[in-house]
Amino acid sequence: MPEELDIRVSEDFKRLADQLQDAIYHYDVASRTFIFMNKSSGRLLDYDDSEFARVVTPKTILLHIHPEDREAVRKASADSLKPGFERGEIEYRFLHPDGSVRWMHDRWVVLRDASGAAKAIEGIVRDITRLKETEKALLEYERRFRRIAEMSPFPISVIDDQGRYLYVNRKFIEIFGYTLEDIPTGGEWFRRAFPDAEYRRQARAAWISDMKAGAQCEVDPREFRVTCKDGTVRYVRFRPVVIEDDTLFIMYEDLTERKQAEKEIRRLSRELISTQEVACKRLAQDLHDECGQALTALHLGMEALRGSLPREFEKQKKRIQELTGIVERLGDTIRNISHELRPEMLDDLGLVPALAWYIKEFMRRAPGLDVDFKALGFKKRLDPALEIALYRMVQEGLTNIARHAGARHAEVILTLSHPNVILTVKDDGVGLGDVSSASHRGIGLLGMRERVASLGGSIEIRSGRGKGTVLRAELPLEARHICARYACS
Repeated sequence: MPEELDIRVSEDFKRLADQLQDAIYHYDVASRTFIFMNKSSGRLLDYDDSEFARVVTPKTILLHIHPEDREAVRKASADSLKPGFERGEIEYRFLHPDGSVRWMHDRWVVLRDASGAAKAIEGIVRDITRLKETEKALLEYERRFRRIAEMSPFPISVIDDQGRYLYVNRKFIEIFGYTLEDIPTGGEWFRRAFPDAEYRRQARAAWISDMKAGAQCEVDPREFRVTCKDGTVRYVRFRPVVIEDDTLFIMYEDLTERKQAEKEIRRLSRELISTQEVACKRLAQDLHDECGQALTALHLGMEALRGSLPREFEKQKKRIQELTGIVERLGDTIRNISHELRPEMLDDLGLVPALAWYIKEFMRRAPGLDVDFKALGFKKRLDPALEIALYRMVQEGLTNIARHAGARHAEVILTLSHPNVILTVKDDGVGLGDVSSASHRGIGLLGMRERVASLGGSIEIRSGRGKGTVLRAELPLEARHICARYACS
């Protein structure tokens, strides 16, 4: 490169440089002077156009460098003159004449002659104060986030848009056992947390679907069965949030203890229902056998007594006949109670005939309510536990309708559709309003839910003011978690 080009700056370049916000300079090594500095350089040093090019020297600039950064700047300048040095950059704090401290980013290149000697240095200085303030704010935000995250009682992870784990908090490691080294990517997490291939496939498909549906917002929480590093299994609710840059923030809720408690409550509930059914059956048998026989004997004895009295005891005979009628009505009442407790027809003939009989008797006791009954697809009897559960739900459903619905018509539909049996009870009454409210969580509805849950089924109740109520229960034919005693053998 010819020597004159090292120190000459064209007017076109000057005009272009003066339009830039960054400070641009051309420093001549031999004369130790700045051949050119643009207007932004003058504003940075608080000199006007006519002054700064004449009075600014490396020494005056060094005086504007923060004392803690001067040695680093001095060393970078000295290194630039060493053989082979081509370009450099440095950040430092600059003391502006107005008293403010600004951060600068200085980048430069060294121009050399044919022999390799440094002839000039050209550079550009950018004010990065706002960038540094932003970085400082981000660092403070990250520090606060980490402090809060480490104090969180919930496991937390942060995953970038490429599926790489950026952060897991202390609770995450405590609960799951995995560190960032164990699960560098989402793929590794899925492999470890869901070792069963089929369950992993299902979990991955559900996760991808949820992420697509919840882009740029909070994703609906979902529960998964997670295998921890030590091999234990936990039930976990995932609460992911997609942040603007597609980073994924996930909070995890460990449901294991709650699930275990629910399981224990459900077991106790099944035991309670089973015990109740056993007691009902025994009481029904006692009423039928003991009370029934006693009332029959009493009835026969009173008839015999009435027949043995002489004709002149007509008044006493009439009184005995009245008492006999009371005994007959008492017998009918005991038989009805016995059937309510545990109908023999259910055990002997099965669910469909027992329900047909019960609904006919129910309409007799509730003359203002007409009930239609349909049974579809039944060719054989169900498991005893299913039969008693469905029978009890029909009982409870019709009792609620009679007591609260003010309905004129109800319908009971029982459908066997393999692998499930479906019960629907609906009415044209006033409705229950919000069935999720506390006022509609009575013993009857809770009992229904517990019976259905104990058999691995589901129940749905839809209702609205003036729109009637629909109860729909769906139970698997191969009922799960059936207690042997529940069959009431």
